[in-house]
Amino acid sequence: FYSQRSFAHFTWFVFRQNLVVLVLASLAGLISFGAAATIPLFATAGQLGFFAGQAASLGLKLGPLASLVWPHGILEIPAVILATAAGLRMGASVLAPPKGFSLGETLLRGLADFVKLLLVLVIPLLAVAAVVEIFLTPQVAIWILGG
Repeated sequence: FYSQRSFAHFTWFVFRQNLVVLVLASLAGLISFGAAATIPLFATAGQLGFFAGQAASLGLKLGPLASLVWPHGILEIPAVILATAAGLRMGASVLAPPKGFSLGETLLRGLADFVKLLLVLVIPLLAVAAVVEIFLTPQVAIWILGG
């Protein structure tokens, strides 16, 4: 049904979407004292909780549901947590800048730390998670759920 090119397109889309959401939320954390940076983390936890609750209310076991999330979630969720923490720290730095630093210097330090964390950990984790989400998770779903 799908060519390798379309799988590459889907992989790029998933990676780009996740990265854009995390970066925009973290930048929004600058004007919300870090609160907006937590939105992607809470949204992810809320979605997982909703689906787990729905599955439990239907009498389904949580094992198959976990198998649909675990392959890529094991990489994606830590990336979200790291980006959230960096965005929260960057936004909260406005409230209590270190002694001897101006507000601008504090924001610049926070932004530099955020970019370093993004480049070294978050982007690689999101890239691998996107590949796993497109190529491996559907295969696990077929294997676990049948079809």
